[in-house]
Amino acid sequence: MTDLIRTVRYLTQQEKIRSRALYEEMFWEDEAAFVDAYYKYKGAFNRVLVLEEQGELLSMLHLNPYRFWMQGALVESSYIVAVATRPAYRHQGCMRRLLEKALEDLYGEGQPFAFLMPAKEAIYTPFGFRPMKNRDEEKFSAASMEALQKEFSLFVWKDADYEKQRIPDMEWETTPMMVRIVNLRKLLAHIGTGTSDNVCFRIRIEDEFLPGNQGDYEWIAEEKTSRLEPVEKMGQKLKGQEGPYLKADIADLGSFLFGAKEAAEVFLDCPLEILKKLEKIQVIRKIFINETV
Repeated sequence: MTDLIRTVRYLTQQEKIRSRALYEEMFWEDEAAFVDAYYKYKGAFNRVLVLEEQGELLSMLHLNPYRFWMQGALVESSYIVAVATRPAYRHQGCMRRLLEKALEDLYGEGQPFAFLMPAKEAIYTPFGFRPMKNRDEEKFSAASMEALQKEFSLFVWKDADYEKQRIPDMEWETTPMMVRIVNLRKLLAHIGTGTSDNVCFRIRIEDEFLPGNQGDYEWIAEEKTSRLEPVEKMGQKLKGQEGPYLKADIADLGSFLFGAKEAAEVFLDCPLEILKKLEKIQVIRKIFINETV
């Protein structure tokens, strides 16, 4: 008997409404009025990635686009929402296939990070997502962009494009978030030392899902930016100054760069002189995200 072919693809704009039945089945607690609004406002701009078999949607995730102010610049990111698999097809790797495809595409687009609000953290931990320290306090929910710039290093940029996608009359609620580095080089381009005191060190990065992030690098941090230089391309520049490698999984590195963990918690057994260099990195510590979908 021939196995049925399962295909991963994005639904066209006209096809997106096909995903509503799965949405309503899996997220039955959402009121019909909210689902109507979601598909009207978010569905006009998002991407719906599905796994299907003979035309039946087995699993899906939605990529909702957001623009962020991040340490002085605007960057594009994606909020991963509505991740769902029909009960009969769970534990068959459906979600893994969708997340792998989504992360690969976001990496190729140069998005520095992706985020989500997990039903259970344990579901997303194996994919490199980690809890984000997010100050989602209600008093900031109506703050101006100028006020948020004074208070935070990372927050959703609310402009005319944002208003087109915003679901009206949504009430504030706490939003515990998880974050995942997607394109590490693009992220580091916005992370420096904040001073004229530049630092550099060697680092070995592991990323099971995005091999473009993985490798041995010289991490060079300047005042407003960082860059990674592959060690094999450095040639004689590193001769006699190899020093110890820092080692980090992409998830742990994300916990450090997004301010959830200190350097000593991520880079275990790191020499003191290297830790002092790491402490000069201006990681993203002040974060405000208050988006339900």
